[in-house]
Amino acid sequence: ELPVIVFSSHTERGAAMTLRSLAAGADDYLAKPAELADSEAIRRELRDGIISRIDALVRRNAPAALPSLPSETYRAIASKRNTSPIDLVVIGASTGGPDALGTVLQGLPADLPVPVLVVVHILPMFSRLLAEQLDAKCPLEIREGISGGHVEPGVVWLAPGAKHMFVEKGEGGLTVALNRSAPVHGCRPAVDVLFESVAKTTGAGVLGVILTGMGEDGCTGAAAIRAQGGQILAQDEATSVVYGMPRAVVEAGIADEVLPLQEIAGVIERRVRKTRVRV
Repeated sequence: ELPVIVFSSHTERGAAMTLRSLAAGADDYLAKPAELADSEAIRRELRDGIISRIDALVRRNAPAALPSLPSETYRAIASKRNTSPIDLVVIGASTGGPDALGTVLQGLPADLPVPVLVVVHILPMFSRLLAEQLDAKCPLEIREGISGGHVEPGVVWLAPGAKHMFVEKGEGGLTVALNRSAPVHGCRPAVDVLFESVAKTTGAGVLGVILTGMGEDGCTGAAAIRAQGGQILAQDEATSVVYGMPRAVVEAGIADEVLPLQEIAGVIERRVRKTRVRV
């Protein structure tokens, strides 16, 4: 039950050791500031980063304030039924996310007939190494997101650190897009940015998944997906490192199903295949 936070150097070796530590059971990590020259700014960033992580891990699953969603969003969610074929799976996570993501992606088959897009709150270099590690372990092909990447079955795109990832629709289908616009909920990449973009481009054909993480990132985007007729799964409290992000979705009434981590991959596959059967 003792929370463990890894304090890492912002180097490839430090990133690799941090990911191994997370896989071994560490709860979260903090990288030493790499771009700040002012000693006071460094102290302030470290203080704020460490305090927020200690607070989240000590309080763990304490209720957090829910985001305020417009009443018309709730009316739209209530009026939509999840009957459309699933064409795209999107996943969001934060604290505890790399390990949880590995569990889900390793459970998905190589012949999953839809693409997968993923946002984890993670730093540059860490995201590249995480994509490489997951690619070596998972049946699906895992790539770090690049602008213009084709969103196609058999490929999982992982948002790169320090960049928002979203999708754009063109004549050839969906492609990955990246930018460095302002952080959302203090995060870049942010889950809401991806989820809101797929709600606009793919609508009812989206299955969104919210995994472990502190804060409420992903709740507004999940509501946008549900309002378009899409589906939302949430990780349960018992298997979450921090039950902040899933809790926000569950308590807002957006989740179609709340599941232990080990069951999520199987439910994703069943929902995808069931909705794509033509009678």
